[in-house]
Amino acid sequence: MRLRLIPQWGQGFTSECQLKTAQDQLEWHSQIKPTRLPVLALHIGNKKFARTNECDIFVKFFYHKKSVIFQMSKDKLCRKVDIPFDDITFFCFIFGQQSDILTIEVKSSLIPLSAAKPLPGKFLDWKVDYSKDDEYYFPESKSLWVEAEKGSLEKTYAKLKYTNPHLTCLFTDAGEQGGSDWLNRTMFNEHFADDLWHMGLHDDAF
Repeated sequence: MRLRLIPQWGQGFTSECQLKTAQDQLEWHSQIKPTRLPVLALHIGNKKFARTNECDIFVKFFYHKKSVIFQMSKDKLCRKVDIPFDDITFFCFIFGQQSDILTIEVKSSLIPLSAAKPLPGKFLDWKVDYSKDDEYYFPESKSLWVEAEKGSLEKTYAKLKYTNPHLTCLFTDAGEQGGSDWLNRTMFNEHFADDLWHMGLHDDAF
C-alpha cells in the first residue's frame, strides 16, 4: 500500500492552486468599479420623483469607498443624498415581476445636498440644502427607496455582498409574497423592518 503525501502550504500543486485562487479573488475584488444605475422613480419621505426626459435620476454605489448616492438633475439644479455605509441600518432588495426595488433605512436623517449645473469641464459645488423653494426639494427622512428596471439590481446585490459582507442586505421576490399588492403594503409600512424580520427575510435566513 502506498501513502500519498498531501503537499503543505507552499509546496506542490495543491498550494499553487489555492494561491492562484486567492490571488484571482483579490484581483477581482480590487477591479470592481462603482455601479451607476438609472432609476425609474425615487421616493423620499412622502415625495416621489419620477424619471423623465427632463429629470435624470440615478443611484451610484461606491463599493470600496463604502457609500451610495442618490442623485437627481432637473433644469439647472442637481440634488443628491450621499449615504456612508456606516450610517445604513439595512439595504432591502426586492426583485419584482415588473421592476426591482431597493429600500435603504438609515440611522440618522438624510442630509440633502444641491448644486447648480456647472459649465463644461467644471465640477459640481455641493452644499447642504434644506430649503423648500421648489417642488423638487428632498424632504427630511430616515429612509428612501427607488424603483429600477427588472433585473438591473441583481448584480449590484452580488457585488455589495462580496465587497462588504458585514452589511445587512435583505432580499426577497415580491412575486412569491403576493405581487404588487404586497409590495405596496410593505413599502409604506412604518414597521417595514420588523415585518421583514418576522417573515424571515433577514440576512441570517440565507
